[in-house]
Amino acid sequence: MSSGTTACPDCGVANAADHNYCKHCGVPLKVTAVEHEMAGSPAERMRDRYRALCDAYPDNAAAHFNLGRALARQGKGAEAAPHFDRAIQLRPKEPEFTAGFAWFLATDADPRARDGARAVALATQACKQTRDQDARMLGTLAAAYAEVGRFAEAVETSRKAIRVAHASEQEALIPSMEERLNLYERHQPVRESAARDDEPPKPSG
Repeated sequence: MSSGTTACPDCGVANAADHNYCKHCGVPLKVTAVEHEMAGSPAERMRDRYRALCDAYPDNAAAHFNLGRALARQGKGAEAAPHFDRAIQLRPKEPEFTAGFAWFLATDADPRARDGARAVALATQACKQTRDQDARMLGTLAAAYAEVGRFAEAVETSRKAIRVAHASEQEALIPSMEERLNLYERHQPVRESAARDDEPPKPSG
């Protein structure tokens, strides 16, 4: 790698030496004096990092997705939604983006941010993109079904997600999936604004 570039520790993409954040995935490349002086909580600093990255690279889908997640964690659904939407416009074939937006639309604590019908459509798309072989995507579809009151399908899909998790070495996801299955069996949807352990991870691209 050229001496004038810095490799991102997360995705490995080469960035100009003077870049503070990876142009590809948004991971900080170095701690700057500004960040040392930046007020607020770690969550607020992370939000501000991704906001700065979106400003610098407005067509960076990962930056928009991660800013949406950061805002959703802070209960700012109205601000988060456009960034999730922009991410899937830029990268419509990225199942992590699609499922992440679907989870937000299905489960956010703010009813004004939820859109169950769209969540079902997006989660179905993510499952097709992963050929129903990713337990996280199936779990998201189950949550979307629950949001629109289709609890029988939520239960069936949740059970399928658990079977896939067992078969694909995703056992760490099973306890939280079983908790949500219990909700669906009682005809209750998921309500969550913070990130969950088994949500689609921060994309590397």
